[in-house]
Amino acid sequence: MRRARAWHRRKLGASLAVGLLLLSSVSSSVVQAGMTPTGQARRVFRHFDDYVSLCVPLPPIIVSECETVYYLPSESEQIAPDFGYFDGAAGPFVLQQSSISSSGVEASGSSLTATSYSSYYDPETFEYYVSHEHEQSENLLSVSFDLSEPTDYLLTGEVRALGAVFVAAATARITLTGPGGVIAEVTHSQPGPFFPPLPPPTLLNESGTLAAGSYLLEAELLGGSAGHVNGNGDYSDASQLYFELSLVLEQTVPALNTWAIGGLMFLLALAGARGVTTLRS
Repeated sequence: MRRARAWHRRKLGASLAVGLLLLSSVSSSVVQAGMTPTGQARRVFRHFDDYVSLCVPLPPIIVSECETVYYLPSESEQIAPDFGYFDGAAGPFVLQQSSISSSGVEASGSSLTATSYSSYYDPETFEYYVSHEHEQSENLLSVSFDLSEPTDYLLTGEVRALGAVFVAAATARITLTGPGGVIAEVTHSQPGPFFPPLPPPTLLNESGTLAAGSYLLEAELLGGSAGHVNGNGDYSDASQLYFELSLVLEQTVPALNTWAIGGLMFLLALAGARGVTTLRS
């Protein structure tokens, strides 16, 4: 009798161990992520020009001959070195925060570029000086990744590009491309002028299942401002841009896994009940 009870204990323990191992392998497939990052390029950049021009009007009066008497350019840039968290800044107004993981991408970025002009006119010499500060910026996120099997995705975000009167470029975009071409894309371009009420941001909300293959997620802000040096007075110009995105990936789980888990739990319960009955007898 003792030998029988010991044998049944070992049999019950082995059944429980095998069942737990199978249950663990089935459950692990539920939480696995299907994204393998393969490349990244994240960059914030700002170019700033500060110069003063001396202008002499020529007939007709709207045409001028100008000579730059002072010029000081400057640039600032920050690049993400690897797949780690990126908190980039190029000057105080070109910013990006982004993170890349096996389950997706989270990112936001903003850019503010401005141009200011001031001038002084001398009626006796018909000369005027123009002081000009001009900015251009780029805010880029590019992440390539591979999927080894069909994967559910949810891509949400928004972009906005606001341009004032003399803005040369103000464009914001988010794009997801794959083996078949463009999967999702949103672009907002506003050359100006803009006045209250400001236009709303352009929203992005796409979901579905991505096939196995290689993919590229990009977000970009391009801003610049321009104007003219003919004319008197003081004025300023600016472009304001931002983006925000969230890409969430989760491996597609076959419906069989749910039934398999339920079946294993039933078999474990049945084996346990038989083992207890045998031991009592």
